[in-house]
Amino acid sequence: MSNEQDYNDSNEKTFVKESECTTQAEHRTEPKRKNNIFSFKGRATRTEYWLVTFICNFVAIPANKDIDMVLPLLTLYLIVLLVAMWIYIATMVRRCHDRGKSWWFILIPLYFLLLYVLPAQQEGNEFGPNPRDKKADD
Repeated sequence: MSNEQDYNDSNEKTFVKESECTTQAEHRTEPKRKNNIFSFKGRATRTEYWLVTFICNFVAIPANKDIDMVLPLLTLYLIVLLVAMWIYIATMVRRCHDRGKSWWFILIPLYFLLLYVLPAQQEGNEFGPNPRDKKADD
Protein backbone atom coordinates (compact mmCIF):
# COMPACT_ATOMS: atom_id res chain seq x y z
CA MET A 1 0.00 0.00 0.00
CA SER A 2 2.86 2.28 0.79
CA ASN A 3 4.32 1.80 -2.68
CA GLU A 4 1.01 2.73 -4.30
CA GLN A 5 0.80 5.86 -2.20
CA ASP A 6 4.38 6.84 -3.12
CA TYR A 7 3.55 6.19 -6.78
CA ASN A 8 0.41 8.34 -6.55
CA ASP A 9 2.27 11.09 -4.70
CA SER A 10 4.99 11.21 -7.33
CA ASN A 11 2.41 11.33 -10.14
CA GLU A 12 0.51 14.09 -8.39
CA LYS A 13 3.67 16.15 -8.16
CA THR A 14 4.31 15.91 -11.91
CA PHE A 15 0.91 17.28 -12.89
CA VAL A 16 1.06 20.98 -13.61
CA LYS A 17 -1.77 23.36 -14.26
CA GLU A 18 -2.21 24.27 -17.90
CA SER A 19 -1.81 27.99 -17.19
CA GLU A 20 1.56 27.35 -15.50
CA CYS A 21 2.79 25.43 -18.56
CA THR A 22 1.88 28.30 -20.84
CA THR A 23 3.75 30.89 -18.79
CA GLN A 24 6.81 28.67 -18.47
CA ALA A 25 6.85 28.03 -22.23
CA GLU A 26 6.46 31.73 -22.96
CA HIS A 27 9.28 32.51 -20.56
CA ARG A 28 11.61 30.06 -22.31
CA THR A 29 10.86 31.43 -25.79
CA GLU A 30 11.48 35.06 -24.92
CA PRO A 31 14.46 36.43 -26.82
CA LYS A 32 17.49 37.38 -24.80
CA ARG A 33 18.04 41.12 -24.47
CA LYS A 34 21.81 40.91 -24.36
CA ASN A 35 23.33 42.35 -27.51
CA ASN A 36 26.31 40.98 -29.31
CA ILE A 37 28.92 43.75 -29.60
CA PHE A 38 29.27 42.99 -33.32
CA SER A 39 25.52 43.14 -33.98
CA PHE A 40 23.67 46.04 -35.59
CA LYS A 41 20.35 44.95 -34.05
CA GLY A 42 18.93 46.06 -30.73
CA ARG A 43 19.67 49.06 -28.55
CA ALA A 44 22.72 50.39 -26.71
CA THR A 45 22.78 52.61 -23.63
CA ARG A 46 24.78 55.82 -23.32
CA THR A 47 27.13 54.06 -20.89
CA GLU A 48 27.83 51.31 -23.43
CA TYR A 49 28.40 53.95 -26.13
CA TRP A 50 30.86 55.90 -23.95
CA LEU A 51 32.74 52.73 -23.02
CA VAL A 52 33.04 51.44 -26.59
CA THR A 53 34.17 54.87 -27.81
CA PHE A 54 36.85 55.05 -25.12
CA ILE A 55 38.17 51.56 -25.88
CA CYS A 56 38.12 52.05 -29.67
CA ASN A 57 39.97 55.36 -29.36
CA PHE A 58 42.52 53.69 -27.11
CA VAL A 59 43.08 51.05 -29.81
CA ALA A 60 43.48 53.78 -32.46
CA ILE A 61 46.20 55.71 -30.55
CA PRO A 62 49.17 53.99 -32.25
CA ALA A 63 47.80 55.08 -35.64
CA ASN A 64 48.45 58.70 -34.66
CA LYS A 65 52.17 58.14 -34.09
CA ASP A 66 54.94 57.76 -36.63
CA ILE A 67 56.13 54.33 -35.66
CA ASP A 68 57.95 52.13 -38.12
CA MET A 69 56.21 48.81 -37.72
CA VAL A 70 57.33 45.62 -39.32
CA LEU A 71 54.87 44.16 -41.79
CA PRO A 72 53.44 41.34 -39.59
CA LEU A 73 52.86 43.73 -36.70
CA LEU A 74 51.32 46.32 -39.01
CA THR A 75 49.00 43.69 -40.50
CA LEU A 76 47.90 42.55 -37.06
CA TYR A 77 47.33 46.15 -35.98
CA LEU A 78 45.21 46.87 -39.06
CA ILE A 79 43.06 43.80 -38.38
CA VAL A 80 42.53 44.91 -34.76
CA LEU A 81 41.74 48.43 -35.97
CA LEU A 82 39.14 47.15 -38.44
CA VAL A 83 37.48 45.03 -35.74
CA ALA A 84 37.41 48.08 -33.42
CA MET A 85 35.84 50.19 -36.16
CA TRP A 86 33.19 47.52 -36.79
CA ILE A 87 32.35 47.40 -33.07
CA TYR A 88 32.19 51.21 -32.88
CA ILE A 89 29.90 51.53 -35.91
CA ALA A 90 27.65 48.72 -34.64
CA THR A 91 27.39 50.47 -31.26
CA MET A 92 26.61 53.77 -32.98
CA VAL A 93 23.79 52.12 -34.92
CA ARG A 94 22.40 50.49 -31.76
CA ARG A 95 22.63 53.86 -29.96
CA CYS A 96 20.59 55.43 -32.80
CA HIS A 97 18.07 52.64 -32.29
CA ASP A 98 17.99 53.52 -28.59
CA ARG A 99 16.97 57.03 -29.59
CA GLY A 100 14.29 55.61 -31.93
CA LYS A 101 16.19 56.61 -35.07
CA SER A 102 17.25 54.58 -38.08
CA TRP A 103 20.87 53.61 -38.81
CA TRP A 104 21.32 56.26 -41.48
CA PHE A 105 21.40 58.99 -38.84
CA ILE A 106 25.06 58.09 -38.30
CA LEU A 107 25.72 59.66 -41.73
CA ILE A 108 24.72 63.09 -40.43
CA PRO A 109 27.86 65.09 -39.59
CA LEU A 110 28.47 65.47 -35.85
CA TYR A 111 25.36 63.43 -34.95
CA PHE A 112 27.64 61.03 -33.10
CA LEU A 113 28.26 63.83 -30.56
CA LEU A 114 24.55 64.02 -29.75
CA LEU A 115 24.52 60.30 -29.03
CA TYR A 116 26.75 60.95 -26.00
CA VAL A 117 24.24 63.21 -24.27
CA LEU A 118 20.71 62.68 -25.58
CA PRO A 119 18.54 60.34 -23.50
CA ALA A 120 16.97 57.16 -24.81
CA GLN A 121 13.32 56.56 -25.53
CA GLN A 122 11.91 55.40 -22.21
CA GLU A 123 9.46 52.93 -23.69
CA GLY A 124 10.23 50.11 -26.06
CA ASN A 125 10.35 50.90 -29.76
CA GLU A 126 10.56 48.96 -33.03
CA PHE A 127 14.20 48.10 -32.24
CA GLY A 128 13.48 46.44 -28.90
CA PRO A 129 12.74 47.13 -25.24
CA ASN A 130 14.57 49.79 -23.27
CA PRO A 131 17.92 48.22 -22.23
CA ARG A 132 17.79 50.02 -18.88
CA ASP A 133 14.37 48.61 -18.04
CA LYS A 134 14.84 46.10 -15.21
CA LYS A 135 11.44 44.48 -15.81
CA ALA A 136 12.54 43.22 -19.25
CA ASP A 137 15.17 41.02 -17.58
CA ASP A 138 12.61 39.10 -15.51
